[in-house]
Amino acid sequence: MSVLLVYIAACLGFCAGFVLLGVLPVARRELGALWADIAALGALGMSDDEKERHARRAALRAMRGSGRLVLRLAGVAAATLVPVWLADLAGLADAGAVTVFALRLDVLIATTVVIVALVVAIRRLGPGRA
Repeated sequence: MSVLLVYIAACLGFCAGFVLLGVLPVARRELGALWADIAALGALGMSDDEKERHARRAALRAMRGSGRLVLRLAGVAAATLVPVWLADLAGLADAGAVTVFALRLDVLIATTVVIVALVVAIRRLGPGRA
C-alpha cells in the first residue's frame, strides 16, 4: 500500500512540476518562434546573405529554446523523484519497488487514463466554461 501512495505522490509531483514550471507554454512559444523563423526564410525579397544570417540567428534561438525546455523537463523529473527519494530515506517504500510498480503496463495505462480525464475535465470546467 505504501508503494501505491508514494507512486501517487510522485505523479502529483510530476503534474505540479509540469504546470508550475510552465513546460507547455514554453514548448508552444518555442515552436511558434521556430515556425515564424521558417516562414521568414521563405519570404521573397531576401538575399542569400540575409537568409543565411537569419538562419544562423534562428538556429541559435532554437538551441536556447531547447535548453530552456530541457531545464524545465529536468525540474519536472526532480519533482517526480523527490517523493520517491524521501519515502526511500524514511523507509516507507523502497525506490526500486516504486519504480517496478510504476513501469507495469496496467499502471502506466491507468495513470495515463486518469491524467487525460483530469485534463479534459479541467478544460471543460475551466474559467468561463462552468
